[in-house]
Amino acid sequence: SKEEAHQICCAYLFCEKVMDKVWPSLCKNDLTILDRYRDSALCYHYLQGGIYPSVQQIYNSVTKPNKNIFLDLSPEDCFRRIQSRESLSPFETPNYLEKAYAYYQSNRERFIWINAAQAPETITWMILSEIGSLPIL
Repeated sequence: SKEEAHQICCAYLFCEKVMDKVWPSLCKNDLTILDRYRDSALCYHYLQGGIYPSVQQIYNSVTKPNKNIFLDLSPEDCFRRIQSRESLSPFETPNYLEKAYAYYQSNRERFIWINAAQAPETITWMILSEIGSLPIL
């Protein structure tokens, strides 16, 4: 379908970006921290109508992270925080935030969940603790 072809193109563009921006760092065994990666991209596909098996297969070829951290905040609290911005993306609506949260909940086992309603210093400490427990190569 036209929609599947569009999603396949988006997935390949993501892979190209990974090869250009992320892969060189990984090849040098550098600590590489990204605020959005494979699961975030898959969530956008989910929000746009579903994840086609062909698209999932493309993302399965991308290097998986050693640690995948999800900052857990209810969709309502998330929307309260972002609604003061000057402009919001089409995905920053209460409905999309609910759907995105459901997506992450359904893939909960792939993430380390950290309560994002805590003080920023506490969240930072928890993230650094998780990063500090990575194996040294």
